Amino acid sequence: MVSLGKEFDRFDTRMKKLADNIRQAHENAQDVHITSQKITQRFTQIEKVELEEDSNNVLDFEEKPTIAKENES
Repeated sequence: MVSLGKEFDRFDTRMKKLADNIRQAHENAQDVHITSQKITQRFTQIEKVELEEDSNNVLDFEEKPTIAKENES
């Protein structure tokens, strides 16, 4: 019986360590998710600014009508 008691103590200790590791992994995954959201939001902001700048810098290349001179041959 003593041997079984020792094994159960080891099992209990290992389960507590495993539970702590799972909890820590969960917290780490949440932190990574939050960071991913922040990066995505920042890229969206950057793209928006770049698109606005591009639309403001568009050159007008419309052809202007040319007036032909009558005396040119």
